[in-house]
Amino acid sequence: MMASIAIACFILVLSAIACFILFDTINLGGEKHSLSWRVNRYKVAGQFLWFDFKDWVSRRFSEPQSVQCPADPPESEPEPEAEQEPETEP
Repeated sequence: MMASIAIACFILVLSAIACFILFDTINLGGEKHSLSWRVNRYKVAGQFLWFDFKDWVSRRFSEPQSVQCPADPPESEPEPEAEQEPETEP
């Protein structure tokens, strides 16, 4: 069962890459570029996708951090204590 899911995901990834290459070839409109130029183009695109994915995952699963405005007083400041007069008994 697990192997069939892995194979299906692998096939989906390969077909997505093939579609990307096919559509990129069509969009270039007949311009002749070397294979190394195209491979470099795909590597840069892959790096952008990978870093965007890592950024999304880190924002999705990390704890949100609260940003406090510098003009707001800090919450850890102790409140002034009211002066207590010692009680004198008559």
